Amino acid sequence: MAKTPDRSTKLTALRRQAEALLRTTDRDVAAMPVKNVQQLVHELQVHQVELELQNEELRRTQLALEAARDRYVELYDFAPVGYLTLDLQGTILGANLPACTLLGVNLKDLLGQPAIRFVAARDQATFLRHLREPFVQGISHVCEVDLERQQAAPVSVQFKSIAVPDESGQHARILTALENITGRKRAEALAREQQHGLEQKRNLAIRVGLSHDLHDGMLQSLFAIGLSFETCKLDILANPKRASATLTYGLGAMNAAMREVRTFMGELESN
Repeated sequence: MAKTPDRSTKLTALRRQAEALLRTTDRDVAAMPVKNVQQLVHELQVHQVELELQNEELRRTQLALEAARDRYVELYDFAPVGYLTLDLQGTILGANLPACTLLGVNLKDLLGQPAIRFVAARDQATFLRHLREPFVQGISHVCEVDLERQQAAPVSVQFKSIAVPDESGQHARILTALENITGRKRAEALAREQQHGLEQKRNLAIRVGLSHDLHDGMLQSLFAIGLSFETCKLDILANPKRASATLTYGLGAMNAAMREVRTFMGELESN
């Protein structure tokens, strides 16, 4: 409303200038021969048609620009990811509707706020490094952080940012895309839990199998060693030579059993 008097004043001055020119033109036209007047009228009519055609072209161009603007707004506000425009300090200069939804704040309350305000405290250092990387590396940079939202469950998001130059060629803004990766994070955590459970079951099955093998094989070996020692005890006086051979066999069997125990223990420790 404050600009209306200025515009009205300018239009009034422009009209007075046009009327003064017209009065001058009227005197010039009155002094012209009829043939020249007819030629001037024709030229004015042609010029009028040209102006009308130009005006029509301007209207078509305006409609095309408005349609392009509407398409841009639709693409921006209804994109599958959120978009933020940040300044060098990480202050939010612009945002689309998905970004507002992710951050849990409407647009008018979001603009002018520091983006780090919405990042979980444990991830704020990571986010600050992320904001510096586009300027240091000159390429897009990605980080994953958790957001803390008022009256809403926290979400995990991926920030992908790139620095863009201003008219002077200096990096003045950061364009950031936000993608909700909460579902992916939950799926990854579930997959890790399932994998850990499968590994535990596999290790338990291996341990049980080794335990059975150790139990069955060792019992047989110890039983055979015990029998050889009983035989040796009976032959010590009656047949010392055979007793010595039996004792040698028993000691060998015992050493073999010890090696088998060590092998089983190593396999158990590795699993």
